[in-house]
Amino acid sequence: MTYSGNGDGTINLYNIPSHWPSAEQIDETMAAYTEDILKNTELIYIETGNDEDIKNLIDKAIRLQK
Repeated sequence: MTYSGNGDGTINLYNIPSHWPSAEQIDETMAAYTEDILKNTELIYIETGNDEDIKNLIDKAIRLQK
């Protein structure tokens, strides 16, 4: 999954392939192929959470990594 944050509670979700095709594997130019990915970006609103819950989740993840 590839995304970028917009700083306003939304993210752009890009449909980037896990493996890039070669030019021979697509029916268009690579420029057109990548332009299509940008044109079909999905805008998603991310519900804000409780700051304390998020902190606790991060702390738990850090403890599990040790």
